[in-house]
Amino acid sequence: MNHDQSQQDLAIAVRSALSPLASSAAEPSPFMKTRLLAHFRSAQRVRVSILRWKLTSAVSMFGFVALSLTWLLHSPNGPQFVADNAYVIHLDFKAEDVSSVASAEVLLPENVHFVSGKNPGLKSQKTMRLPLRVVELGRARLPFVVSSTEIGLQTLRVRLYDVNDKLLKEKDLEIRFAKNQGEVAL
Repeated sequence: MNHDQSQQDLAIAVRSALSPLASSAAEPSPFMKTRLLAHFRSAQRVRVSILRWKLTSAVSMFGFVALSLTWLLHSPNGPQFVADNAYVIHLDFKAEDVSSVASAEVLLPENVHFVSGKNPGLKSQKTMRLPLRVVELGRARLPFVVSSTEIGLQTLRVRLYDVNDKLLKEKDLEIRFAKNQGEVAL
């Protein structure tokens, strides 16, 4: 009992010593209010900044997905031409050609063929007659593309006709094919 009595006396002594502290509230620092307000303001700025970055990343992700889908849906099925694989033919016209030229006939040598994604049958043709209207002096494009199965210099013949199918001019065009294209798709 003596032991229990000494513990009870100790507990009473501790309670009596701490009772003045329990009845009075702790006084906050006079700067506590400004520190709390500053903390809440900075937390709000951090939340706004995080929200801005999330929104920016979501918009970027959406743009990337849209661009990828557009590329996938509109990309050609075959290989694409690089600059030295496809040749668009240009002709220079003089003043007398402007009113008289009505069509052009293109004759291809061996190992050179026409290329068209929409008309694959053109590959087997060796000649093509195209309507041609010369609007102004200088350079005019003929609307066809050629490729070759051999590397090197090839000569194409272009004949210009008037409205009555009379041969006006015959030109040989030399094209140097830098690469072997083999099977080409547009």
